[in-house]
Amino acid sequence: MIKLTRTDSENEDFIGLVSLLDSELEERNGDEQTFYAQFNILDKINHVVLIYLDGKAVSCGAIKEFD
Repeated sequence: MIKLTRTDSENEDFIGLVSLLDSELEERNGDEQTFYAQFNILDKINHVVLIYLDGKAVSCGAIKEFD
């Protein structure tokens, strides 16, 4: 069963999925990934969607405000 949940950047499942993504991107992009790290801070993201499949977080998305 698929379930969508609205949350924010303090959600542990969101933090876990982003951590997995960061690891994958670092492996793929090497040193170039350090440039993007400045944009990937999880501080105060108010609009996050998590997708759960059979109770396990499998995907996510977020909208973050920038100046």
